[in-house]
Amino acid sequence: MRTYIKYYFHIVDVEFDSEYDFEAYFESHFEADRFIQENESVGNTVTILAPYFEEVQMRPEDLPRI
Repeated sequence: MRTYIKYYFHIVDVEFDSEYDFEAYFESHFEADRFIQENESVGNTVTILAPYFEEVQMRPEDLPRI
């Protein structure tokens, strides 16, 4: 088992002209910040939703595939 940080996002995607809620798992807050920066750099709006993030214990093979 490993510890991951599960973030809750609302994303306005300019490429696909859509909005959606998205849960993502990261190994660090720095990795999450890079995800946010990459999305914003292409024009997407990223909002972190409550409860914002939480630590979860999972096996790497159990992570959701995107």
